[in-house]
Amino acid sequence: MHRAIGYADLRWSRHVRAYAEINSSTITGRTGGPRPVQDVNQLSFNQLFTELAWPLAPRSRVVLRLGKQLLQYGQGTLLDIRDANVRRSFLGAKAVAYLGNTRVDGLAMWVVRNNPGPLDDARDRSQYLLGGWLTHTYQHPLLTRLDVFYLNVNRDQTVFNQGVGAEKRHTAGASMYYKRGSWNGITVVEGQLGHFASTTIRAWKVAQLVAYEMPNSKRKPVLTLQSAIASGDHNPGDGELNTFNPLYPMAIYYGFIDNVGSSNVYVVHPRADVNLAPGVRLFTSYYRFWRSSLMDGVYGPTGVRLLPSVDSGRCIGDMVDAVLSYSPTASLTLQATGVYFRRGAYLLRQPDLTSNISYGGLRLTVRI
Repeated sequence: MHRAIGYADLRWSRHVRAYAEINSSTITGRTGGPRPVQDVNQLSFNQLFTELAWPLAPRSRVVLRLGKQLLQYGQGTLLDIRDANVRRSFLGAKAVAYLGNTRVDGLAMWVVRNNPGPLDDARDRSQYLLGGWLTHTYQHPLLTRLDVFYLNVNRDQTVFNQGVGAEKRHTAGASMYYKRGSWNGITVVEGQLGHFASTTIRAWKVAQLVAYEMPNSKRKPVLTLQSAIASGDHNPGDGELNTFNPLYPMAIYYGFIDNVGSSNVYVVHPRADVNLAPGVRLFTSYYRFWRSSLMDGVYGPTGVRLLPSVDSGRCIGDMVDAVLSYSPTASLTLQATGVYFRRGAYLLRQPDLTSNISYGGLRLTVRI
């Protein structure tokens, strides 16, 4: 993968700003060629917007942003820039109120359809997003931040194990961030209602992360345990869709292989990070995936169905990965990554999947 990004940020005063971010993304040597949407965009504007700001008080202001822009909220599990190779952009309006320790965002956006040619991206009239996101930070001995959000997504056509149809989905939820001493964590609860084709939608997700840091240790290790469960469809013929939809999330949900997303899944993920030498840090992770419902299939990170339901075999597979990161300076980082995914009982019953997956990569990041 190859990507170059340039930007210009012009400010006429405290009240008026114009911003442009241009991108060129390509890929070579991939077996099967470039994937649609996320691998190749010869030239495009990721962002091109005008921003107007009105101060209200010393710590309060309102900002209105109009145009093409990136959206990233929370942990990126519902709204993210999709930072694989080609980023995901939206076109529309965003209003943000900064009120002391509280931030309130209002969104009215179309999705931008990424095309591979130069400057040929276009508004996708088949799907749009409305919603709001509130974030409040606390000076509290335990709770440090609370996010509360509502998102309304409308799509002319979506594919689930149950079938194909128009989708109108309402997502509401909350994220709690907490820290006490060397312990910190995040709890996320999300619920979804709406309509898909002629059926109703009732879906949900719960995620939990707990981490323990040892900053005074020479190696500065961090131990993390993460788990999540997202609902799957119970019965394709009961007039109700229970498959959780992650909307517009990060490009790769778990680890470095985009073969399991956040629909119809239960995952357990321990992780350990440790310094090996000055500027050198090792990150190691283990994942185990199960289907939460045997009547539903397996979905990718963006909610696209990858495999149909097979009424046997709950375990999708397990995966280990390791990342060795070297940062000799603040502007230069070199990373080496190795991943191995082993098929579980469900994937072993899929006739087209005849092998496990190995992945290795090198990444050089230069910040200028």
